Amino acid sequence: MLPLDRDGSIAVVGELARTPRYQGAGSSQIVPTRLDDALSELRALAGRDLPFAPGYPLDGDRSAPGLVEEARGIARNADTTVVFLGLPAGAESEGYDRTGLDLPPGQVDLLRAVAETGTRVVVVLSNGGVVQVAEWDHLAAAVLEGWLLGQAGGGALADVLFGVVNPSGRLAETIPLRLADTPSYLNFPGDPGSVRYGEGVFVGYRYHDAVGGPVSYPFGHGLSYTEFGYAHLEADVTGDDERLRAEVSVRITNLGERPGQEVVQLYVSAPSQVVRRPEHELRGFRKVALDPGQSATVRFELGWRDFAYFHPVRRSWTVEPGTAVIHVGGSSRDIRQSLLVKLDITPVRERVTPDSPLEEWVAVPGGLEVLLREMRPPAETGLARSRFLTDGSLRTMGSVPLRRLARFPGAYLDPDRLDELAAEVNAKAQP
Repeated sequence: MLPLDRDGSIAVVGELARTPRYQGAGSSQIVPTRLDDALSELRALAGRDLPFAPGYPLDGDRSAPGLVEEARGIARNADTTVVFLGLPAGAESEGYDRTGLDLPPGQVDLLRAVAETGTRVVVVLSNGGVVQVAEWDHLAAAVLEGWLLGQAGGGALADVLFGVVNPSGRLAETIPLRLADTPSYLNFPGDPGSVRYGEGVFVGYRYHDAVGGPVSYPFGHGLSYTEFGYAHLEADVTGDDERLRAEVSVRITNLGERPGQEVVQLYVSAPSQVVRRPEHELRGFRKVALDPGQSATVRFELGWRDFAYFHPVRRSWTVEPGTAVIHVGGSSRDIRQSLLVKLDITPVRERVTPDSPLEEWVAVPGGLEVLLREMRPPAETGLARSRFLTDGSLRTMGSVPLRRLARFPGAYLDPDRLDELAAEVNAKAQP
């Protein structure tokens, strides 16, 4: 569908083609030295006066029947219609939040009306934040996300549409099917006076990929006028603990007939038995320009920190021993090759506190011995150990913090000695 044929039958629809929204509001506003509009730039590259209809007003959400009918008229006579859609300036700004992801309903109505004429549709978007596309993108043969491109944006869009340049942009965020699919949907805007960031580290693609839910377009996605192949993923891992280093390389080949640029993305899946981690995390990316048939080796360097997570108890960055997976691909869901690597990491001994659950005290070396000594029933009971240290009770009571367990009848544990006991266990647990 793209790039457009300069000699083809082309119509342009949408006020944003003639009146560009090229910047945000508030402190991001600038005074342009010169301002391109896409309609003029498309006509200049085509070398003729392409028919145009505004389709909708910029100051309202509702359909304008007269403008829609005018747009249908020019689209009916064109093989291809480029429809410019987007958010009006008043829909997004600093100082307030958007309440949804939808385009103005009048613009979607216009798109449907144009598509019903049988013309092939190309949609060009102008928006500062992501918009929902699931409702309408099946009507378009191609979608070009323009964002807010600045004063020369009109010429840039025309260059991409006519193939003067080969697009190589990639999405810096996931486009969800709907607002309710986003990880913070139930937490934001929160209760009066507070917002709970309940998604934790599972923001953006980390959430969508962890739950495996469908999305419109994944993080890192972007098409080109050529295709690229991935081969020979290799990793040379050296060093141990914080001296750990991994030299990663992959061979990229331009398989098409046009020069282009590929954004090679590297993701890491690191081992974790302590906390829940994302399916994979972006740890690097490289853009490589290749002529048709040309190949190049793209290299990355990973360090100890690239496999780490922040331990919530020790309050420090932590890497667990085991096997990690290195992935390379064209998006978070377009993984082309993966490779297992072994991490030479010295296990970190866990520490306990009076608020650690019983199961953690038992798991730490020396912890069970201390508890058996301290939680000893009086001789007249005839019991060898506290009922909470039997196998059955450990399964049911293992999640109870020791400070709370000490208040249970039959624990036989002095609450005032818990800090002392924790220090004793932690000293024994040191390597």
